[in-house]
Amino acid sequence: MPGRGDRVAWWLIVAVALALRLAVLDREGLWVDEVFSLAVATGHSIEQDPRVSRPELGDFVEPGPAVPPSELRRYLRHDSPPAGPWRVVRATFISDTAPPLYYVLLWAWTLAFGTSDAALRLFSVALSLAALPVLRALGREIAGERTALAACAFLAAVPVGVEAGVEGRMYALTIFLGALLAWASMALARRGWRPGLAVLWSATAAAGMLTHYFFLFVWAACAAWLLIAPGRLDRRAVPAISGLAALLAAPWYLRMPEILGHWRVAKGWLDGLPSLRRFVVAPINFAASAFSLPDPWRASLINRTALAVAIELGLLLAAFLLLRRIGWDARALPVLWLAAACCGPLVFDLVCRSQTDTISRYVWPALPAAALLAGMAGARLAARPRRATIAGIVGLLVVLAWVPAYYRLALPVPRHGDSFRETGTLLARWARPGDLVIIHSIPSGVLGLARYLGDGPLVASWVPQLRHRRVPEDTRALTTGERRVALVEVHEIGAPAPEEAWLRRNASLTAAPRLLDARLFLFDLGSEIASLPSAGEAQGGGAASSSRHRSAEQAPSARARLDI
Repeated sequence: MPGRGDRVAWWLIVAVALALRLAVLDREGLWVDEVFSLAVATGHSIEQDPRVSRPELGDFVEPGPAVPPSELRRYLRHDSPPAGPWRVVRATFISDTAPPLYYVLLWAWTLAFGTSDAALRLFSVALSLAALPVLRALGREIAGERTALAACAFLAAVPVGVEAGVEGRMYALTIFLGALLAWASMALARRGWRPGLAVLWSATAAAGMLTHYFFLFVWAACAAWLLIAPGRLDRRAVPAISGLAALLAAPWYLRMPEILGHWRVAKGWLDGLPSLRRFVVAPINFAASAFSLPDPWRASLINRTALAVAIELGLLLAAFLLLRRIGWDARALPVLWLAAACCGPLVFDLVCRSQTDTISRYVWPALPAAALLAGMAGARLAARPRRATIAGIVGLLVVLAWVPAYYRLALPVPRHGDSFRETGTLLARWARPGDLVIIHSIPSGVLGLARYLGDGPLVASWVPQLRHRRVPEDTRALTTGERRVALVEVHEIGAPAPEEAWLRRNASLTAAPRLLDARLFLFDLGSEIASLPSAGEAQGGGAASSSRHRSAEQAPSARARLDI
């Protein structure tokens, strides 16, 4: 039984985890993938082939004329009456490549708590906190209470865990399900066949695979460990419970060829095999990101590939020596789990000829494994008085290595390069009656900016991939009778903007500021010269606001991405 000190430490860990996540919950507006989450979870398909669009089922259809921002924001709210879960599944099927479970759960959550930015992200906060008691139980099974608390402290405080715990995407759910599947694996090995545990294992594996395709690597690691070290479980049970999981996930996976064959607005953005060098360095990048360690290549003056090979050989040797010493007991599970998560995307890339090696989020389902490894190392060092000082120094160095990541989380600027809220605030201050905002973007970018535009200017959606708009016909129709026009180019995924060239020829460009990946072009169609408020005025004025705007301009841009 845990002592009083352990109980105090546990509740302190939970409090710190909650405080860290609430502190950064609303530091930035939604980014494009979170906008997509909200649209699909409310039953609206927004990235689908226009030939299959059905407006009566909530599908996005690009409006011909300019419309009030509220007309676009309806795609980010529940209809009246609200759509049912089957419409959410349909929207996922035709609009996304990811499985539907997260969106269905988010549908239920937003029905209860609303569709605000905070409500969307609080679902991830709840899942992130729910993973902690599961991780504690798993840590106890592996190496005792001290390791369990150390692992929970790591997951509660590691910056990447905080980020995953507030992002309105499916990764917090995969973290929770990954920890639960590992615990069920450990329980089966320790206690032997139990029908309830077997059903829990299969249901959790299926739920993970219906949340994100890369959960397959977590399932593979747990199933492999049970085959290698079954404990009291008969090895013949592993194919049976794995088969049940596959059966539960089959209705979605049997339609994978059709799903992947659908045309989508952002289709193909990850196509093409990575270079050989990227194949070599990707596992190191993934592993470093799981521990929130800085990019290991920035300070390197030698060949990155050679350094990566050396590191990987060292890790393989360390894993071999560790497994030789401990055997394939419980402590081997997090090693397999993390290794599968770091190498699995490369297997996916070879099979699908894609470039998922650039997306560090795809290793997030293995964050509990990283926490367990860190917890085991920390507990072992702290257990011996002579090593306690070393443990303290190592812990301090880790926290210092996290400082840049914490700083990035604390900045009141977008971490992903999507400045929807900042751009919308600027345009809301700039706009006067009779002004027009043209948004050149993919549909989720159009909806993201419209979300923060207020109710002032009319908005014209310009999604180049839909090939709905024409120059000069649409530019003339949209600008006739207007005095000023703001063109915003954001998340266009490299699509050309012929409307910009037309406006440059037929109107007076008065300003062209840039906020992260959003480019603004302000045009005067009449006699008055448009003036853009400063970033400080748009955000409330003062030197502090201006300083925040300068930080936003210096932040790196992020390429558009949709999770698979």
